[in-house]
Amino acid sequence: MADRTRELSALLSSAALVLVGGIIASVAKLGERVVIGRLLSPDAYGEVSVGLALLTFTVTFALAGTTQGVSRYVPRYEDRTDQRGVWVSGLLVAGTLALVGALGLFLAAEWLAATFFETAEAVTFVRLLALALPFTVGFRIAVAGIRGYENTVFRTVAEDFVDPFLRIGLIGLLLLAGMGIVAAGVAYLLAAVATFLVAHLLFARLMPLRGPFRTHTRELVRFSAPLVVSTVVGVMLTRTDTLMLGYFRSSYEVGIYDAAYPLANGLLVALTAFGFLYLPIASRLDADDDRDAVDDIYATTTKWVYVLTFPAFCLFVVFPRDVIHLFFGPAYTDAALVLPILATGFFLSAAAGRDRETLSAVGATTWIAVGNVVGLTLNVVVNLLLIPRYGYVGAAVASVTSLIALHGVICAILAIRYDITPLSPAATRAYLSLPVVLLPAAVLLSPWLSVSILTLVPFLVVAGLASLAVVGLAGGLEPDDVVVLDLLEEAAGFEFPYVRHWIPDSRETEPLLASVRAHLSTGSEYLTTGLEHLRERLSTGVDRSATLLLVVVTLAAVGLSSAANRLGDRLELDRDRLGDRLSADLERSRAWLVPRLRHAGKRLSDGLERSRAWLVPRLQHAGERLSIGLGYARAQLADACYRTKRVLAVALERTRERLAADLGYLKERVLADLERWRDR
Repeated sequence: MADRTRELSALLSSAALVLVGGIIASVAKLGERVVIGRLLSPDAYGEVSVGLALLTFTVTFALAGTTQGVSRYVPRYEDRTDQRGVWVSGLLVAGTLALVGALGLFLAAEWLAATFFETAEAVTFVRLLALALPFTVGFRIAVAGIRGYENTVFRTVAEDFVDPFLRIGLIGLLLLAGMGIVAAGVAYLLAAVATFLVAHLLFARLMPLRGPFRTHTRELVRFSAPLVVSTVVGVMLTRTDTLMLGYFRSSYEVGIYDAAYPLANGLLVALTAFGFLYLPIASRLDADDDRDAVDDIYATTTKWVYVLTFPAFCLFVVFPRDVIHLFFGPAYTDAALVLPILATGFFLSAAAGRDRETLSAVGATTWIAVGNVVGLTLNVVVNLLLIPRYGYVGAAVASVTSLIALHGVICAILAIRYDITPLSPAATRAYLSLPVVLLPAAVLLSPWLSVSILTLVPFLVVAGLASLAVVGLAGGLEPDDVVVLDLLEEAAGFEFPYVRHWIPDSRETEPLLASVRAHLSTGSEYLTTGLEHLRERLSTGVDRSATLLLVVVTLAAVGLSSAANRLGDRLELDRDRLGDRLSADLERSRAWLVPRLRHAGKRLSDGLERSRAWLVPRLQHAGERLSIGLGYARAQLADACYRTKRVLAVALERTRERLAADLGYLKERVLADLERWRDR
């Protein structure tokens, strides 16, 4: 149980940061669409949406499910060589497919422009997106590696800050400069290059990117192959309607549809936040054969995703016209017709939780492909039936239908084959109470309310607090929710004592009721004793004044005794509460401190490992250079000795020859002198 609590706490702690980052990133992405929509006409905005749908298709095809494979296998290896090999394998597979996809998109730009677009600028726009494709794939692989190390901060910086904010800034500047839809292509290319560099710089702080590696391409491809279908089909589920609208209808309808779509897609922010560390943690628990812990974490996160998402869902369903007008302006008011439909589909998708990641964690990726194929088939069929006749409304109905079918199949597989389900009596009460209580109330209040830039945040805050209250009063909280409450209290800086009363095993009402019963019993005993004394005194004929005095003294004794007992009970209760609170605080402190100490130890170990990995090859290189230098010096010295020997030998030979010549000459002179002396 402690392990489950620790994993759930780690997941929720990371989810808090990713939720903030995800909200900011979603605001930035929505801001990007708002900037494009407000600075361009609905027709031009529709063409940008079609181009981005094409980019999303090609990126998903190039990644081929490798991001989930990298995130899954990096934490399963402890050796840096294997971890680096997983990253290299992901780059090799995804990079090759990205180059092929970019080349195909670049060469087919004219045909795509003639089929899906209505302006001549579309060719340049599509080719710029083709150039951005390899860099986008590369930074996604780096983020997958960061996810494998369970580092929330680096992922948030790269994916939720650098990429969307750089894009929105570039798009705004280039559109104001009058570049038209080409501005989006230039912005996506430059942002992809910058994010590619930033993501790899951050990844290098977790693992040295240079060094020996052992590739695991076969394992990665074997795991990711079923995900190729599921991920491509998953993207087609969400973007096929845009392309089919562009093919069957006008760019104006695509623009209207894609004004509502990113708003409804924002309902998945909380789901995305819980999903960053969900797959590594669930995969590790499944590897440890702790399937019950996977079930608990899946159920708890799903319920809180539902609760956190409901206020925005209520806003989109009850006030769609105000929301569209607030974000995109009066030119897109027609999108208010499809916003409630799309919001329903995405809310149900969020309510299913991380069902696909749960199937991935238990290794059943084939069923994900099955569910996606079922959803895509239904999506295409319904789109073909409804889009030609009903336009963007038919596309919205098709999206909702396919999302319900997809998650229905996957949740059924989880429940039937693996006995993993987000449903419990308490969770079911939470799921039913929110729409039954809050939606009718919002509809009744809608004639007197309107959503503007001033009332948007207060509405969401009030709706969120009301959601918590409804879930608590309906009995929708469970013991595992204490971890969530601890996280909220730590983040807020104060406690929620009344909320704790709604959580089982954390209520304090029983001690209070026992104390009240004890006080009533004590008072009753003293009152009975006093009345008995009064009856005895009256029966013996004692003076009335003495009897009255006895009554007063008895009542005073009853009050003092009751007060003393209440004070003692209160002090004892406060002491027990203080002990329980101190024990809970110590436990929370330990739960807060232990993972951070472990994280610090892991960071220190990683730092020492990186230092060793950085120092050992350099020492080896220095030793090799020194050995080479010594060998070179030895060779030079031997050569110098050999040359000196040769020179000395030549000098000695010359000296010997000169001495021989001199001795010969001297001998001849002596002989000549002797000959002369003899003749003389």
